[in-house]
Amino acid sequence: HGAMYRPFSTMLFTPIMSSPLMTREKRGSDKRRVIVDLSYPPGLSVNDGIPRDSYLGHQYKLCLPGPLDMRDAIRAAGPGCFMWSRDLRRGYRQLRACPLDYPLLGIRWRGLWYMDLAVCFGIRVGAKCMQNTTSAVCTILQHEGHFALNYIDDIAGCHTSQEGSLAAYKRCGHLLQELGLVEATDKQAAPSKNLIWLGVEFDSQTMQMKVPQSK
Repeated sequence: HGAMYRPFSTMLFTPIMSSPLMTREKRGSDKRRVIVDLSYPPGLSVNDGIPRDSYLGHQYKLCLPGPLDMRDAIRAAGPGCFMWSRDLRRGYRQLRACPLDYPLLGIRWRGLWYMDLAVCFGIRVGAKCMQNTTSAVCTILQHEGHFALNYIDDIAGCHTSQEGSLAAYKRCGHLLQELGLVEATDKQAAPSKNLIWLGVEFDSQTMQMKVPQSK
């Protein structure tokens, strides 16, 4: 995917920093997610050098939408409205790291060096970078008259009619392609009166929020 530089036997940079790795199972998949512990060692880690409340010199507080925001949108659209969602594949890994940061993103494995070229799980600004990206997608959709909410790499919306919801759903898919963002097609949820988003089941016919049966 072009997210990591190939193995090399000697360090490309001096100094180069490497951080501990781990993997964990992805829910509902046989694949594993690689997580880099950029908070190690305490006091001298990569994350220790990243401000908690500013990004590129601008102050920010990361505020993510939640199930209650989707609830409010459904209540505004009314009973029987149609909901949809789309999800990015390998969301963080689609975003590229700044080349000036490459010396901080080294990985050592079985005597060889690798270098991360993408935003990795474990970096302090990862969620902010991904949220900025999908917020841009939603802003474009909203300027075109479509309602959409984004949570990191998940995008969802609703509309009073099936036609309106389908138009937003399709436009979101086309927009992701236009912007070069790769979608997880197996996680698409076409317009329906029932949607599971952020671990909550929304039913616009009964106007209820539920815990999904699988949970």
